[in-house]
Amino acid sequence: MKNKLPSFTLAEMLVVLVIASIVISTGFVMLGIVKKQIAIVQRNFENKQNLYTFKTMLQRDLNSSIAYFDNSKGSLVLKRATDSISYRFENSFVLRNKDTIQIGLEEKIGWLDGNTVNLGIIDAIELSLGRDFNNTRLFITSLKDAAHYINKEDN
Repeated sequence: MKNKLPSFTLAEMLVVLVIASIVISTGFVMLGIVKKQIAIVQRNFENKQNLYTFKTMLQRDLNSSIAYFDNSKGSLVLKRATDSISYRFENSFVLRNKDTIQIGLEEKIGWLDGNTVNLGIIDAIELSLGRDFNNTRLFITSLKDAAHYINKEDN
């Protein structure tokens, strides 16, 4: 009498191998999709951080300095009693003294008392950002105290 051991047939083993390979390949495809999504989230986070840093620095610098804007050169020089800070606006970045901030600008407009300025002293600046920042427009102003408006009326 022959003793037969219970086992799987070759066809059953092949079916299991095919199903396992489909599951594993689907896992690798999903892993690639997740990696792309993580890269997008990281890029968006970095863009938001760069934008927040840029806005904070420019707001602080504009409020503590006298600002000279030259739209043709894409430069903004902020003069204080002790030092000066220089911004250079390029298409894909902003250079603040020796710091590079990765922000793409499409348009820059200087303002002084509600009028646009291409060359000279400004009290506000309007910046149009690129597609990476959803075409955001920034309007950054310097805060003026009451003495500014009183002195202006006296002149």
